[in-house]
Amino acid sequence: MNLQRVSGVVVVVCLLLGGRLLAFTGTGGGYTVIDNVESNGPTFLWDDIVQTGTPVAFSSSDMGWASVPIPFNFPFFGASYPSVTVATKGYLTFDVPSAVYYTNTSLPNVSAPNNTIACFWDSLTIPADGEARYQVLGMAPNRRLVILWKDATHFNGTSRRFTFQVALYEGSGAIRMQYRHMSNGSGTSTNYAAGMSATIGIEALTGNAGLLYLYNGAPASNQVKNGLAIGFLPDGAAAPWPTGPATSVYSEAFDGGATGFSFSAPSAPIEWAVDSTPAGAPGGPSFSAPNSLNFNDGTDYAATGVTPAGSATSPSIDIGGLEHAMLRFTCNYQTQASTAADDKRWLEISRDGFATQDLQAQIIGSGPTSIGICGLMGQWHEHIVPLNPAWGTIQVRFRFEALNSANNAFAGWFIDDVKVTGVVVAVGPPPSLPVPAPVLGVGVSKPPSIKKKVRTSPYCGGAAPSAGQSVGWIVMGMTALLLAGATRFSRG
Repeated sequence: MNLQRVSGVVVVVCLLLGGRLLAFTGTGGGYTVIDNVESNGPTFLWDDIVQTGTPVAFSSSDMGWASVPIPFNFPFFGASYPSVTVATKGYLTFDVPSAVYYTNTSLPNVSAPNNTIACFWDSLTIPADGEARYQVLGMAPNRRLVILWKDATHFNGTSRRFTFQVALYEGSGAIRMQYRHMSNGSGTSTNYAAGMSATIGIEALTGNAGLLYLYNGAPASNQVKNGLAIGFLPDGAAAPWPTGPATSVYSEAFDGGATGFSFSAPSAPIEWAVDSTPAGAPGGPSFSAPNSLNFNDGTDYAATGVTPAGSATSPSIDIGGLEHAMLRFTCNYQTQASTAADDKRWLEISRDGFATQDLQAQIIGSGPTSIGICGLMGQWHEHIVPLNPAWGTIQVRFRFEALNSANNAFAGWFIDDVKVTGVVVAVGPPPSLPVPAPVLGVGVSKPPSIKKKVRTSPYCGGAAPSAGQSVGWIVMGMTALLLAGATRFSRG
């Protein structure tokens, strides 16, 4: 995206590629956006408010909304607000709503809803076993209001489960969106969990300005995945969150073995192993080649008269004092089925050698669980599990338990890239970096504070352009190209 500032107005040149205008455009928006795919993007730091947050009292589980108080005046597109309305459909609005809108649009768009923060605007429902909560975290003048949608389902199938949150920051007006567990369930070729029918972005009061991150799966580079964090910053504001990767206190990719792991497999030779078998496992036997930790006999987990079972236990991991502690691991499986009544896959965490357990969760492919449901068989996916630093030193155990000795001719369970991360740093603005002088024909390096990315939508601004708009865009484009002859701007 080529950017220039002319009299305080952002001019965006939309590139015509393959007959479609690419890149979001808006004038006077006053915001930039960056995600954690970039090295200086916001660190994924999940705020776990399931136990401590206040339930959002929606007027309806489907077409519902509720007002949530903000204990500080939140600045948004030049105005200030003491409350916000939360919609079941995955968006916030600072307007007083008369309806909830389940059909998402590109942004900006003058049609209602306006004055919005679209975290994952789609045709969502909050089921009886899902919920939404909110909580204020931090101390003045550095507080943030966190709003969580947990296990929301999609109109096109209740097996799809989405858990995501948005945080509104005091003072700066910064906005951070995070996606912990987005599962597409089963039986569909459309990846709704990736945002194929969703909108992510922000929009001003009248709908004439805003900033789009994703619309109906475009651009493909911005499609949602577990662990995604997106930050929207008002121009001139310092990021109120840490940037870059979280601190890793433990990591095991299983490519050189499984250091410190212990194994129990009363059904040998069907047991836990570190290798790349079976080679023909659906989705592949590892996430990061060459090896994974897997439960099978090199082919499957079938043996006459044997009910396979076994566990793999990590070494001790110290999480005491680690802020936003998280266990992350990738998972793939091929088993008889993925319901709670079939072959069982367990994640267990203990601080006393499993005399007791601080967490025990069956990993299944449908219905809500404390760690989120699995993806489809044969598709590698990531689980993100919040940890309580009060647990101190823990061990993690993966345990497989077949239902019986029948119907076990399947590849088994595969685990890869296990890590425990968190943050133990003070939040503050990044250090300023010198900006190299322009060199004709070479370009200009972009300092981290600029943080601009290409954002695409079918049209600049979401709606089909009128003839007048098309002419205006052409004029702006020609102006920008003329100005670019003197100075080249970086592309990011």
